[in-house]
Parts: sequence; C-alpha cells; structure tokens
Amino acid sequence: YMASNTLKPLGFKHYEISNYAMSGKECRHNLKYWRNLEYIGVGLAAHSYFDGKRFFNTSDLNEYLSSAYTCSVTETDAESYAFEYVMMHLRLSDGFSLSEYQRIFGESFLSGREELVNRLSSLGYLSLSSDRISLTEKGFYISNWILTELL
Repeated sequence: YMASNTLKPLGFKHYEISNYAMSGKECRHNLKYWRNLEYIGVGLAAHSYFDGKRFFNTSDLNEYLSSAYTCSVTETDAESYAFEYVMMHLRLSDGFSLSEYQRIFGESFLSGREELVNRLSSLGYLSLSSDRISLTEKGFYISNWILTELL
C-alpha cells in the first residue's frame, strides 16, 4: 500500500501487478508477456513464444555452443493457453475482455464462476463491467489466491 499511496498522487498508474508508470511510459517489453503476444529471445537461456509454441535455450554455455544443440520446444494446448491467458491478463490493471475470451476459447469465462466472481467483486478484489474483468488494487495483493480460486 505504501508504494501506491506514494506513487499515485504523483501521477503514476499501477498498470501492472508489480509496476507503476506514468501514462504512455509503461514497459512494452513486459506488456508483451502479460498480453500473451509473441516474442523472440536470442542467446543463452533465452525464451521465445511464437506460433503457439514456447522455445527455450539451455543455460549451459558448453551445451549451447555445441554443434548438436537445438532449442527445446513446447506446444501450448487449449487448456494451458486459457490458464495462461487469464493468469497473464489479470496481472494488468485493465484485465481482459470477456467477449475476447469468448471469441478465443469458444466459451464464457463467467460460466460456472458467476457466484465466485460476484463474491470476489463484493469483497473488493475484482472489478467486473459489462465486458471486462480485472483485479482491483486490493486484489493485486492477493492475486495468487484469487487465481487459484478462479482457475
């Protein structure tokens, strides 16, 4: 609470669970992760997310430099992607669009969660509008518990 009470009056926005910034100065690098956008990492221990797959390089320099080395690849299945989508987007103060979730996953995020979402909203942890769901400032502080409940 101390960071929020200090930074908000100075014009900083709590745009992401662990970051504040002036409007327009948000970290574009991190926003790619939280919005599940593609990114390419190059080099030792680098990670990438491209075409629905996650790629990562070893952190062992000798292995990385060997001519036989290839990066590891994992594909994200629909259930894992839905989990990541919610978890990553709820790190952002603007959360995610319920209609976008419906379009991507073919089902309503709220379906089967209505009572829980309403309870978390009434406790001041979630903000729910006609098309968006997001954590509140209060919800940011217990986000792991909220995510466990929602997912």
